[in-house]
Amino acid sequence: MSDHPMGHLPQTDDEYFEELTKSVFQGGLNWQVVTSKWPGFRRGFSNFSVKDISDYLPDDVDRLMSDPEIVRNLRKIEATIENAAEMLVIEIDYGSFGQYLASFESTDQAADDVARRFRQLGKLSAQAFVRRVSGQPCD
Repeated sequence: MSDHPMGHLPQTDDEYFEELTKSVFQGGLNWQVVTSKWPGFRRGFSNFSVKDISDYLPDDVDRLMSDPEIVRNLRKIEATIENAAEMLVIEIDYGSFGQYLASFESTDQAADDVARRFRQLGKLSAQAFVRRVSGQPCD
């Protein structure tokens, strides 16, 4: 997990992005595997700097695919880079990811849009992510 205490709600777009990426990588995997490797993810993915990751090149993908300290899944790595670019679009359009989430009438509407906008994030994972980052209990 991140260095944040349990129950910490993201305050910055980079923190939201880190939580989004956790949701992407935990999909279909045992959460303990991803959690145990999370320090490697933080190092490998530039501490989840949205701007830095959106600028990643094929050499960065190759570096990540050879990094034994993360889960090496090409589709999820590529999705993370594309998701960083989408996060920048949201920052431009809404001012911040938090303001983007606040623009919806319900968490279900927000989750539907998150699932549509971000790669490798299904509807259930998007719902769990939105509830987690908005401080609402998951069903």
